Amino acid sequence: MAPVSSLNRGDGDHLVVFQDMSDKNVFILGWEDLPLRQGDRDYQDMVLKVTIKPVSVPEPGSLSLLLLGMASLVGFGLARRKK
Repeated sequence: MAPVSSLNRGDGDHLVVFQDMSDKNVFILGWEDLPLRQGDRDYQDMVLKVTIKPVSVPEPGSLSLLLLGMASLVGFGLARRKK
């Protein structure tokens, strides 16, 4: 694990983010619970493992929903125009 410097502000953080180098979708978040001047900076007071799993959206399904929505808007417009 290596700290993600772009996600960590500097020396006075209450949260440190680490990224798994073998799997770029895994992050470890570690919090410090004490005030910065009194803290032991071990960042193990609360630790979370976050795994990001990309979700693929099937394009035919989303395209058909888009077309259905557009058709209904056109239908509403024509019905309004008839009145």
